[in-house]
Amino acid sequence: MIFLHKFKSAIKSNSLLTVIAHNLIERFHFLYSEKEYSIVKLIGKPVIVDVGAHNGESIYNFLKYNSSCKIISIEPNVKNFNLIRNKYKKDKRISCLNKIVSQKKGQEIFYTPILLGKELSQMSSTSLDLLKKRISFFFNIKLTKFSFKKTKVKTTKIDSLNLKPNIIKIDTEGSEYEILLTSKKTIKKNKPLIIVEYNHNNFNKILNLMKKFGYKPYIFDKNFVLLDPKKKSLLKKNTNANNVVFLPEKTPKIEVTRLKYYIN
Repeated sequence: MIFLHKFKSAIKSNSLLTVIAHNLIERFHFLYSEKEYSIVKLIGKPVIVDVGAHNGESIYNFLKYNSSCKIISIEPNVKNFNLIRNKYKKDKRISCLNKIVSQKKGQEIFYTPILLGKELSQMSSTSLDLLKKRISFFFNIKLTKFSFKKTKVKTTKIDSLNLKPNIIKIDTEGSEYEILLTSKKTIKKNKPLIIVEYNHNNFNKILNLMKKFGYKPYIFDKNFVLLDPKKKSLLKKNTNANNVVFLPEKTPKIEVTRLKYYIN
């Protein structure tokens, strides 16, 4: 574990290694394993809204744990969107939208960091300020080495899609809270499980919002454990990406008996 931590730190301190690692994850999705997605095993045929699909890593992981998933993939980066659409064009389980989920109507700008001429599209964000803060936190590379590509994309709201999801997954580098605000009706009506990438800049706001919805936060550590203050403090210091899974106190969409053995 110590070696792995040092290895990741070395990558994040070197521009060339960072670009190589990004390219490998883009090409070989199995390198990008998110164990939190294994919760789809508890649902027979889950409907998943995948906000911030990048180039399909989350799709790969969801299908790995449950091949019966139906996934609505939302990705603003047109290059990534086309990769997903072309790969899964004959797969009826996957549908794709090239949009930004936002409270704004019309269009919104998102920013993609570029390092050594390579787009790090996995870190694209609608907030340039939050994106720069996140890069400074995660990488030991001077911010001046990065440039930022600006793109306009049409917007949508989760509530406007009229879906009945079992799971909503959000990984959008800082706009997770705003996306949840576009999902209020969908969440209240369907009580989906919600997987959110932890972001140091907005997590407390998300925590308070989800508490109002009647949800509790869990993290994956061999199994799902409640995010208590001690674990929250450790999460805040962690420089690797982490997901938090929010579960409603009542879980009508999943097999509660199996969930009891899956969660501490």
